[in-house]
Amino acid sequence: MKKKIFCASAALILATASISQAGFFDSPSNSTPECENVSGNWDVREDAKVTCGRDTKSGSTSGTITLEQTGCSIKFSDQNNAPRSGTVTGKNISYSGNASTENGGVTLTTNKATYNGTYDSFFKKITSKGTARIVGKTSDGDAIDCTGTTEATMSKKTAGWW
Repeated sequence: MKKKIFCASAALILATASISQAGFFDSPSNSTPECENVSGNWDVREDAKVTCGRDTKSGSTSGTITLEQTGCSIKFSDQNNAPRSGTVTGKNISYSGNASTENGGVTLTTNKATYNGTYDSFFKKITSKGTARIVGKTSDGDAIDCTGTTEATMSKKTAGWW
């Protein structure tokens, strides 16, 4: 009788070990997904403040963009057709690209904008803040050195009410 109980116990232990190795008893993961899916069409509003020398100007732009996503990499052209690319890590988003698409006879040596933001999956909204730098010379040889800050809000365009 002791031999049968021992064999049954040993079989139970081996079966439990096999099930555990298969992951049946593993605790659920509490980690966030590697990256959220943010692809699709978005309405964008961007408020900017730009300083060139002693002059500071503020303004806003808005439009619609199509955000493409492959894995955790994103790319799109902003509402002014400036190319952007970046990454999504969990709900955090970072992207960069040209600060300006209109050079108006200016030769640019620096033309860079960088953004960091977050994705709210419930409200389907991306909010980000950015900095920009443009350095160059006019056709007359005058130096240009501009810096800027920006806040962008993207709202997902959906087919239905929700």
